[in-house]
Amino acid sequence: MKLDIFESQYHSREETLTATAEDLEIGPIEGVVSFGDFVLNCKVNRNDDIATVRCKLSVNIDFECSRCLEKFSREMLDDFTVVARKMKRGEASEDFSSEDSEETSYILLDDDTNDIELAPFVRDAFMLDMPMKVVCDDECKGLCSSCGANLNTESCDCHASHVDERWKDLQSLLGSGKTNKKSNN
Repeated sequence: MKLDIFESQYHSREETLTATAEDLEIGPIEGVVSFGDFVLNCKVNRNDDIATVRCKLSVNIDFECSRCLEKFSREMLDDFTVVARKMKRGEASEDFSSEDSEETSYILLDDDTNDIELAPFVRDAFMLDMPMKVVCDDECKGLCSSCGANLNTESCDCHASHVDERWKDLQSLLGSGKTNKKSNN
């Protein structure tokens, strides 16, 4: 996913790049059934030996909910910025980063390099934005641990009738209405 940033005669331009998960070396991820194409809309602004690339990433993903195991689709959006500077021959590499933003990456290029590889930046932005556990809805009730019923679409009586033997003594405390109040000494 290379983008030519210095070869063009234009100082400002927009370009759209597309890649697959395989192109970006994004392997299997828990909860992901399939990926759509990764679409990257880039705005390139260059000024002599410095180029700023503002990127907006979008990808449609088919997920499997980690609570109820239902499949659903969602579009993930992210944006990041890459600032590249050409180093003249014999010039010492120096840090030219600033405190602009967490989403900005700074790279130095050789004087004869006109393009940058965006795949690592796309991969990083995507992986940092991926949730650890994917749920179809914040209110998802999941599956019944006894009978496996999807509690979002049907109800079951398993929870009312089944009490784990390990918690039986605590259940009797709830039924008796006793509370343990600490005294203020």
